[in-house]
Amino acid sequence: MSSTTITVILAVITALFAYYYNDIKYYLELIGYFRDDAAPYDGSGNCRIILGPEACEDIVIHHPSGYAFMACGFATARSTQYWPPLAVYTNMSFEPRDVAWAYNINTNKASVLKIKNLPENTDLSFHGLGIYGDSTNHTKVSLFFVNHRRTGSVIEIFEHTIGTEELLHLETVKHELIHTPNDVVPVSANEFFVTNDHRHKQKGISRHFEAFAQRPWSNVVFHSSASNITRIAADGIATANGISASWDKSLIYVSSAARGEVIVYERRQDNRLIESERIRLGYPLDNISIDELTGEIYIAGFPKVLRNFVYFEDPSGKSPKPPSIVLKISNNTDPDQYFGKKYKVTNVLEADGELFHSITIPAVDHERNTLLLGSIFIETLRCDLK
Repeated sequence: MSSTTITVILAVITALFAYYYNDIKYYLELIGYFRDDAAPYDGSGNCRIILGPEACEDIVIHHPSGYAFMACGFATARSTQYWPPLAVYTNMSFEPRDVAWAYNINTNKASVLKIKNLPENTDLSFHGLGIYGDSTNHTKVSLFFVNHRRTGSVIEIFEHTIGTEELLHLETVKHELIHTPNDVVPVSANEFFVTNDHRHKQKGISRHFEAFAQRPWSNVVFHSSASNITRIAADGIATANGISASWDKSLIYVSSAARGEVIVYERRQDNRLIESERIRLGYPLDNISIDELTGEIYIAGFPKVLRNFVYFEDPSGKSPKPPSIVLKISNNTDPDQYFGKKYKVTNVLEADGELFHSITIPAVDHERNTLLLGSIFIETLRCDLK
């Protein structure tokens, strides 16, 4: 190879590196390459374990009553038997029996919800969870669970009367467009948006490439049981994960886990979603919670995401427990707002994995000064809202 050819190749490499420098730098920051290890929990926020619920991937709060609802399971079964969100299909004869919990924030008491009107042998492999309250009757709510049945992932819709310990099953929604559902947000008692987090279901090089190469192959699907419509509402998302809505359901928020961004969509009258803006946070992201009083966005992130993958892949559980972070997005009122910085991002909580291990949801109740933290592996935590 001639010196001229080598010079040209080096020049091209240098030009490409310069062109993509910011993207490369952000990617390394995203996976935690430049990030220091999180410190042990310092006791701030008075965080403590709630007795009962464990491995609760998602939590939603019914603010009028102060009840929180939790989609929970069993950590060992999820990592060693069957749980599609982690592409665990080790034992397809395993019968998942996950659990829905209700937690009264006012009394600090949790209770298992008994499911009615659904055959006892139905697979229950819970993931995301959404709530819709009846504006005319605060004792009635509709709960929407992502359920990964072995025959295919579905959305289960239940009715619940606040203060009781029953879930009345109303409907199972199954559709080819809902193929890797992660999280769900209802916009009426029979309509919802759901995120598909991957194109590829099975563990392997294609799924890993999709995530680490930040391929925009996931989407948001809208479904209406009233009009019998199921269609893609928003496309081109890199690992669509958590989803939530503003109080009036006019804005839909979606976390792009692979790119560390919250995507804000305007909801049109025909339920198509039009991207409004992207808020870059710099962490791989999970579930979203909206403060009902301030409209601020709370979201769970993974400061050292490669540790999460190593821990997930280690059935012995001896790998270092990955740290967690909770971030808050609010309107920026600082002087730099005049230079185009629209949002302020605050670190609400960050610690190593000893207590805060793989946090997936920060559910906020501002009126009761409460922050609930769920995880796919550990007990549920309650903290004071700072």
